[in-house]
Amino acid sequence: MTIKDGKVFANSRDVAEFFGKEHRNVLADIDRLIEQGVLDFQQTPYKHPQNGQLYRSYDMTRDGFTLLAMGFTGRRALEFNLSAGV
Repeated sequence: MTIKDGKVFANSRDVAEFFGKEHRNVLADIDRLIEQGVLDFQQTPYKHPQNGQLYRSYDMTRDGFTLLAMGFTGRRALEFNLSAGV
């Protein structure tokens, strides 16, 4: 999580790691949410430390994170959904 302009953001790479998902699959889920008009994601490329290439990632608001995580399955997703009251 990071703080920008006093707002808390989560990054798609951290979300993928936390939920045990492949980052490319998290990106596909984010792309679908963006196509549906969800505006809680900001593309933030990152440079891979070993090869220097730029890759896609997204920072997301709490609402974006919640919408994304509600679509996940697995133990961590179940725990999140139960704690969020979903």
